[in-house]
Amino acid sequence: MDNVDEIIEKIKDVISREHPGRKVFDRHVAAELGVAPTTLQTWKTRGAIPCRPLLEFCRRRWISVNGFLWNQAPSMLDPAVPGWQRRADPSPERAGRLEAAS
Repeated sequence: MDNVDEIIEKIKDVISREHPGRKVFDRHVAAELGVAPTTLQTWKTRGAIPCRPLLEFCRRRWISVNGFLWNQAPSMLDPAVPGWQRRADPSPERAGRLEAAS
């Protein structure tokens, strides 16, 4: 998953499953990530979300980060499994944040 809007929609899906019947807005996502709504809007404008809030969101709910961000099953991380491929860009300049695709 490489689009900030897609990530935010996935967070909204998780929140809405926890609170059925409740409409989930960006302000709820911001609260779950521990930031102000204006900060979330800045991230959307930049097309990048810092990793730490996403990792903490997943950790609190026992959600697999690979499954959440890249829809990867654990077996996809094993190079011995046919079809394995590296999905993340390990370059140092991208460390610590996720960027939206151009």
